[in-house]
Amino acid sequence: MLTLTASAQEHLTFKGVPIDGKLTEFVNKLKAQGFIEIKVNNDSAIMKGDFSGKNCEIIMYASKKSNIVYQVGAILEKDDSWGVLKSTYDEYKSLLNSKYEEGQTIEFFKSPYEEGDGYEMTALRNNKCIYCTRYELQNGIITLLIAEVSNGSVALFYADKINEALAEREKSSQQISAL
Repeated sequence: MLTLTASAQEHLTFKGVPIDGKLTEFVNKLKAQGFIEIKVNNDSAIMKGDFSGKNCEIIMYASKKSNIVYQVGAILEKDDSWGVLKSTYDEYKSLLNSKYEEGQTIEFFKSPYEEGDGYEMTALRNNKCIYCTRYELQNGIITLLIAEVSNGSVALFYADKINEALAEREKSSQQISAL
């Protein structure tokens, strides 16, 4: 019997590695690129290393049942300067826009804050600031953001379309069987 599997081209890649396969296999591929393992759980892992010349923390998520990696996040070093965060965000946005078509962007401050008022970091800490650009690709979604959710950092999240759908099916199946 012939079994068809998704090829690497069908999966979104992170640092040239397809977001596919078991979590430990993915961790080992990043280790081979110089990343250092910090913590590995059943369905997630944290590593540290270099992402395009900047220190970062890498967070990986895998489906609970099959343990297939479906999402990878690169969270760059925290910075307390809005100017540095915005500059880094703009740099990555420009790079991603040149690699892919322009993404869908949402950038705003909620009242009483606004960019240029000197209180941008306060707005960020109070969840009154969102800078997010999303790139919907054939094989997944890349999200670039500055938000308190990334702890005052610029972050990039890569979600593989095929494996994220697998993780959702597994989660739904577990919820149904628990009824």
